[in-house]
Amino acid sequence: MRSLIYSVLRSAGFRHLSLSLGVAMAAACGDSSHPPTSPAGSGLVPALARGGNGDNNGRIVFTSSPSGAFLYDLYAMNPDGSGVTQLTNSLGLDTNGSLSPDGKRVVFESERDGPGGKIYVMNADGTGVTRLTDAPGHDRRPVWSKDGKRIAFESTRDGTNPLIGDGADYEIYVMNADGTGVTRLTYRPGFDGGPSWSADGKQIAFISDRANAEKNDVYIMNADGSRVTRVTYLDWHLAMSVAWSPGGKQLALSTSQVFVVNADGTQLTQLTWGEVLNADPSWSTDAKQIAFMSYRDGNPEIYTMNADGTGVTRLTNSLATDFFPAWGR
Repeated sequence: MRSLIYSVLRSAGFRHLSLSLGVAMAAACGDSSHPPTSPAGSGLVPALARGGNGDNNGRIVFTSSPSGAFLYDLYAMNPDGSGVTQLTNSLGLDTNGSLSPDGKRVVFESERDGPGGKIYVMNADGTGVTRLTDAPGHDRRPVWSKDGKRIAFESTRDGTNPLIGDGADYEIYVMNADGTGVTRLTYRPGFDGGPSWSADGKQIAFISDRANAEKNDVYIMNADGSRVTRVTYLDWHLAMSVAWSPGGKQLALSTSQVFVVNADGTQLTQLTWGEVLNADPSWSTDAKQIAFMSYRDGNPEIYTMNADGTGVTRLTNSLATDFFPAWGR
């Protein structure tokens, strides 16, 4: 059980999924003294809008645990929260789903075949599950390239044991969509992970602690691993996530709050506020909205907001733990 809990807490880079710790860190780092730029600026829960775009803007794949017993499966829903469909039903952890650019397939991480996640792919309706990776270590956080031909992911296959807590040596890899041609992109001790492809497929944004072994920031590199450039200087002491906008000009990222920043590191803008954890940003296909997870109503649920932080809309409303939204076609 301990190994499963570690896997859940570390999945998608989260080393802190407990409510109490998330709230404490948000309170310490949310900087609520800034003037609000969104309805949540005062820390109060905003009025919840009703979604109305149905499935005209793709689907959102997310992770949920209705039983609350660390048994996680993948679900999909329309961008207004309707049409929720369960995609997986296994005894192992299924999480970090990512829709292919054509909307026909989902790549995801699973422990269905034992501890230490591996990468799988399935049809968008949950059928035809195929295992793509089989190396020692933990493979996780897979994402499609924008042409659907490659998958980037993070792994400890050449590093340390991911089940011993923080400190595992995660590196970034790419492979063909069928699991062949695995290529390692990063080579350094510590954490390099959370890859996200640029719109043209030429670059990958990622999270790294290379500047400080106990702090993370966003970096960009060429798709072959060359020319690494630091984007942010937040020195966040725990996990982060990053998502490249479909237009290629901005990055959405999360610490304990959600931000957007230009791909060149300029104009960092905070979108969420308050003393609760807001995380896991994912862009809509038209780049006008961002899906994210939030504890603002007490339980981790999926929300959307406009790309400027306005118009917060709650999509899920259950006793389940809902997180890691991934917006796709």
